Amino acid sequence: MSTAGGWRLTADINPYLIAMFRSLLDDEPQYFPIEKELYKNAYNAYKYSEEDKFSQSDLGWIGFMASYNGKFFNGYSGVSHGRNYVFESIKNILNQVDSLRGVEFHCCSYDKLKIPKKSIIYCDIPYCGTTKYQNDFDYDKFYRWCFDKKSEGHRVYISEYWMPDDFDCIWSMKVDNSLDRYSEQRSFKTERLFTI
Repeated sequence: MSTAGGWRLTADINPYLIAMFRSLLDDEPQYFPIEKELYKNAYNAYKYSEEDKFSQSDLGWIGFMASYNGKFFNGYSGVSHGRNYVFESIKNILNQVDSLRGVEFHCCSYDKLKIPKKSIIYCDIPYCGTTKYQNDFDYDKFYRWCFDKKSEGHRVYISEYWMPDDFDCIWSMKVDNSLDRYSEQRSFKTERLFTI
């Protein structure tokens, strides 16, 4: 996204993720370090809707930065085998902040986002067949939406492990599956970029 010219906008249905990015771009202070006790307190505030204890952006920051595999409140990642996974997540996201300046962040479903004519659309959807995210994702509806966008004159790209035969794979790379990062035996998956 940092190399794309023109008007850049992004959307996600998770309000905590969008609030986190808006907070980062506004250079607001973030919790650091994120210890396990803080993570637990934030998770409980989220789970029990205790909105007065943490802001949406703070819940997003803690819930994504300190969670296993970067999934929102998916278990505290912490330190293991000499690596501080929370610190690595924070360092990675902070390195991306400047490249995201000027991006409009919207909290909505992909099909509700108002996209300018003849845009380049990049979709990073939940990978089909992997662990479920907070809400189920309707893949068939998404595929139809992609075809609709193409027929409207957009160029559509999707990051996925697999797509139906109507989509063309234009790039692939084997990557270490971070879900198995604590294992002695690493597993690899092939990430792909598709278009129509």
